[in-house]
Parts: sequence; structure tokens; C-alpha cells
Amino acid sequence: ISFYGQLIATSVASEKSNRSIESLVTSTSTESLMFGKVIAGALAGIFQFSAMILTAFITYKINIDAWNNMLDFIFDIPGNILGTFAIFGILGYLFFLFIFGVIGALVSRTEDIGTSSSPIMLIFMAAFFISMIGLNKPDMLALKVASYVPVTSFMAMFVRVSMGNVSTLQVLISLGLLAGTTFFTGIFGAKIYRLGTLMYGDPIKITRAIKLLKNR
Repeated sequence: ISFYGQLIATSVASEKSNRSIESLVTSTSTESLMFGKVIAGALAGIFQFSAMILTAFITYKINIDAWNNMLDFIFDIPGNILGTFAIFGILGYLFFLFIFGVIGALVSRTEDIGTSSSPIMLIFMAAFFISMIGLNKPDMLALKVASYVPVTSFMAMFVRVSMGNVSTLQVLISLGLLAGTTFFTGIFGAKIYRLGTLMYGDPIKITRAIKLLKNR
């Protein structure tokens, strides 16, 4: 999320700095541009991660006797837990990449991305720590609430499913909220991307960007 998110934000900000964004938004829809950037970045990350896991799995299976089956708990995870990880993980990944795309559209210089993305990384770390604590306390209220909030549910709900204390209905509700929020974040990011053609100088606050969108 951090690595590919920064790449997407840098890509969008670079287009603003060299004014190429003005040509892009007149030749195709901003939805296509934003979704194309995010999906391309997401696929690159997924392929890289999958290649690493596949290499580790093959290497482990070849040398399983030498390892004395020590890593079976990693490579023999039940299918429903793996499926939950894949679905929530990919949606959460896309959600944050769209947010990084918005950050790139709100700044005019790539140097401002680090500062502007700091609050997002703090939220990401909060989701991580809540989920880690939830491994030992799966019934704590903070984990239950976090499993329905889109910015944290991609981690928190996976923990609850892996600990076996959540119903299918709860999973579907959380999944629906995350999927819907991810989609609308992408649409919102596309609108900010188009608006970014008119915004140069200091980074624009998200509240001001929303006001500008309402006034259009």
C-alpha cells in the first residue's frame, strides 16, 4: 500500500507539474485515467506479492523435510480464510490506492506528497495495531467497530474471520461497505483529478476541494 500508493500519487503529481494532465483530461475521461492508474498499480503489486509467495511455497515444498514441517501453519491455511484475506485485502489495497491518487491530484509538486500522505499512513498504522491486538482479544469492541469501517475493515474483519467469531452476514455487510466506499472513492478521485488541472501552488485541503466540486 505504501510503496505503490506513493508511486501513484507521484505519477499524478508529476502530470500536474509538467502540465501533461491538461492534455490527458481533454482526450479521455478522468474516470478512465484514475481507475487505469490505480488498477495498473494494484496489479503490479499483486503480481509481485504473488510471485514472492509462490516462490516461497515451491522452495518450502522442495525442502520440507529439512524444515521439519515447521511452516505448515503458514502454507496450510484454510481456504475460507485465504479467500477472505484475498477479497478484503485487494479491496482495501484499491481503496488506499485511490486515496493516494486523490493526494497526488491535490498537490502540485512531488515533494509535497510525503507530508500530505502522513495522515493516511497514520490511519493505516492504527488499523494495523488494532488488528494485531485483536489477535489476542478477538472480542474487543475496537476490533468489532473497526471491522465495519472501510479504512480499517480490510485488516480487522480478516482477523475476526481467522479467529472464528464472526457470522457470514457480518462479513457480507463489511464487504459491501468496503466495496461501495472503494468505488465511490475512485469516482471522487476522478473528479478531484479533473479539478486538479485548475489547481496549482500549495497543496489543496480536501475540504476546499469538496467545496470547489459543489460550486461547479
